[in-house]
Amino acid sequence: MPTKSELEAEITLLKEMLEAEIVRADEWREIAERNSKAFLDFASLRNKEVVIRRSRELSNKTRVKIRNKAMREYFLTLWKEHENPHAYGVIGELRRKANQWAIDNGHFTNDKRETRDTLLSDDTLRDILKVPK
Repeated sequence: MPTKSELEAEITLLKEMLEAEIVRADEWREIAERNSKAFLDFASLRNKEVVIRRSRELSNKTRVKIRNKAMREYFLTLWKEHENPHAYGVIGELRRKANQWAIDNGHFTNDKRETRDTLLSDDTLRDILKVPK
């Protein structure tokens, strides 16, 4: 049985580790927020006026690939955690949940074809979110 001083030393060590982990998580969160911005602003002087022009960091094609991969991973997680994944209608329901998750997390592009609240059709979801065999 450990003594009281040993327990106190271990508690202080765990508190220090927790504080270090919190700092590291905050740093990673800041890096992720910086990297996830979809636009960079460029200012230029045109006819003695400052004009701000926006440039995309990622092409729409790349953003769609990232979105589809994230949706696929979320769908497979839901599918594995479900108690009866092969029941009638479960796969369609999980596909729609994955689509709603992508909308809620801002994975949709802002080009002409898709808006932030776009629900993909069931056929498109069937192509993107395949069930493993």
